[in-house]
Parts: sequence; C-alpha cells; structure tokens
Amino acid sequence: MDIEKLKQTNDLRWKAMKIRPERLASIDKTALRLVGLQSRYRPIAKAVWSDEERWPIVGVIHDRESGCDFGCNLAQGDHWDRKSIYVPAGEGPFGSFDEAAVHALVRDDCASARLRLIGDPADSLRRNRSGAFPALSIAPHAFPGPPGV
Repeated sequence: MDIEKLKQTNDLRWKAMKIRPERLASIDKTALRLVGLQSRYRPIAKAVWSDEERWPIVGVIHDRESGCDFGCNLAQGDHWDRKSIYVPAGEGPFGSFDEAAVHALVRDDCASARLRLIGDPADSLRRNRSGAFPALSIAPHAFPGPPGV
C-alpha cells in the first residue's frame, strides 16, 4: 500500500466533499452540541497531539462511537469503567473518560496513523464551510464518507 498516494487521494476527497442540503440541519445540530463540549475534548487533543485545536477530531469520534456519552469509551462505546467487550476487547477499566480516550487515540499509534491516512480532518473541517461553527459544520455525518455525503 502506498501511504502517500492514499493520503493524497483522501485529501482530494476532503476537498471535494459536499454537504447535501437535507443533512444540513442535523449536521448543524450535532456541531452545536460538539462545540458546547469542546472544553471536555481540548485536554484530550492536547494530550494526544500536543494541540488542543484538534479537539474536533475527538468530538467527532466520540459522537460516532457513543453519541457523546461520557460514560462510554471513545474506542468502541463500551463503558470505560469496565473491561471492554467490543473490539478492542479486554481493555480497561479506566479511571476516567479522559484516560480511556487518550488510551484509545494513542493505542498502537492509531492517532497519528489515521491522520497520515486521511490527511488532517481538523484542517479540512475548518476550511470546509463558513458560518458560526466552520470547524464542525460537516463533522458528524461526513467524517468517514465520500463526496456528496
């Protein structure tokens, strides 16, 4: 697998991504919720990437894994205060949501590996749309998807 070629291809996908009008209200609702939770995500982003401005990545993953339930692990939605049963199974228990989230994002260097593969979604999200919340306006539904999501 040519990682650089994959990264370039995915960067083109991010740039070509469009928001379908019928998804906009739902996306903006989720964006508002995530912006309201950014103070919880900033310390995690700082711990993982030494850059709290990457907090949208943490928020988007948390939303997708558990609907932003702070009782659940960012890794797979299992409760962080118990051993996980879903993949990755057998991890934990952890002492806090933050501890579980940092563990999930740095485990096997997945945080930097994902960014190498998909480019920088935080930068793409910031550039994608003007408005009150440009950093998150496409995040919940378009993070993993192809253009036209």
